[in-house]
Amino acid sequence: MIRRISARRAFTLVELLTVVAIIAILAAILIPVGFRVSSLSRKARCVSNLRQVGSALLLYASENKGVFPAGSQGGVWSWKLVDKGYLSPAVYCCPADTYSTQPPAGATAGWGGRSYVYASPSMTLGGGPARVLDFNQPAKAFMLIEWHYGSEAAGSKEDYRSTNGHEASYDLIRNSAPIGHPEQRHNCAFVDGHVDSLTKDEALASVHWNR
Repeated sequence: MIRRISARRAFTLVELLTVVAIIAILAAILIPVGFRVSSLSRKARCVSNLRQVGSALLLYASENKGVFPAGSQGGVWSWKLVDKGYLSPAVYCCPADTYSTQPPAGATAGWGGRSYVYASPSMTLGGGPARVLDFNQPAKAFMLIEWHYGSEAAGSKEDYRSTNGHEASYDLIRNSAPIGHPEQRHNCAFVDGHVDSLTKDEALASVHWNR
């Protein structure tokens, strides 16, 4: 008895094109989703970092008669927090700030970037250190604001030990380059200790910049 061997049926061109089209559609759906998830993850880590810096400032103030470290007198505020052991310099870098996470050419030993700066004038009014009791609305007044300094000028990356770029004013934020978070939001720490994520328009409300 002769057994017939059936030939395997090959895919037609139409079937192959259909499969390719389905793969392309799935990729078009999944890639943006993956990018957004990654962006949200960086934003969450940024919020966590900023909250740590804000908590360190409030702890410093509580141990210094309610006085925050001065912006640049006797050393920049961000260096003082590290020098006094309140936090690690690693938390000054937002994961979305590529300018602060990579040291510039010729960086000195111990270089560390800084993505968070004092809000000016709320934290720098009069040139001296601010006090917790100076603020009439601590839940609305900025203590720190996210600013990716290196995006303002090619190659400029500020060390957390440097007084350059340690504060940002209303006008500076208004004219700044977009932040790399969803909807280009700025993460901000307030004098009462809470952290919020604001659009540029929301961040520019005058109530946040005054005492």
